[in-house]
Formats: sequence, structure tokens, C-alpha cells
Amino acid sequence: METIYSIQDPERVLHKICRWSDFGQGRGKNFRDNISSKDEPLQLGMIVGQQDRHFPAHYHLPVERITETTQECWVVITGRVMVSYYDVDNELIDSAVLFPGDCFISYAGGHEYKILENDTFVYEFKTGPYVGKAEDKEFIK
Repeated sequence: METIYSIQDPERVLHKICRWSDFGQGRGKNFRDNISSKDEPLQLGMIVGQQDRHFPAHYHLPVERITETTQECWVVITGRVMVSYYDVDNELIDSAVLFPGDCFISYAGGHEYKILENDTFVYEFKTGPYVGKAEDKEFIK
């Protein structure tokens, strides 16, 4: 997993890149690992499970959650995606190519995605409710 820190605020985690090749293969045991800090509104964990691993039926209790930001995660299922990620001052930090099984999490700072192959399939997750482009996004020039 690659953790991208702010250049402006070196203690601040802005983005993470999780590679299938780092986590998803070759694990011979059951385990769960939290990728997101417990303080982030968007929580991401990974589970590697073996046959017959069981998660008992459950539901989640109502808990008031207040957030002032939208965080986003993309999980590439097929194809390839180029992601560029930005600091909190809108300066480009770097870019990376995501492959099937990889995911990109954006906690803060900007991001840009470019689909590199036809029929690329990606799951996108974000904190909600989403109030629409005009109220939720500002484009980096």
C-alpha cells in the first residue's frame, strides 16, 4: 500500500493506493485489515477469507456522523485507470496506473481519473449524501 502525504502539511494523509498484488494474493489465512484511519469519514477495510469463513448476521446501530468533506474511493474491476493526485494547494503530486483489483482512496486534496482501456469497469464509493456537481465540486485549473 502506498500512502501519499501532503507536501504542504507532511503529517496529513491525502490519498492511498492499495494494490491487489500487495494484498489479495498468496494469503493462506483469514484476516481483516483496516486501511483507513478510524478518524476518516470514509472507512475502507480489506478482508482475505478462506472457504467457510463466516461473518454472523448483524446490523449497525444508529450513530450520528457529521462530516464536512466528501471522500472517494475507486476500485478497478477490469481495465486500467490513470489517477493523478493533488495536494491541498491544488499542486500535482504524482500519477499512477491502477489495474484490476487496485483501489485509490482520496481523503483530501484533488484527484483526476482517466480511463485507459475500453470497457473499463470501476466501483466508485464516496461519502454522502451527494448534493450534485454544482454544490460538491470545484475543478482544478
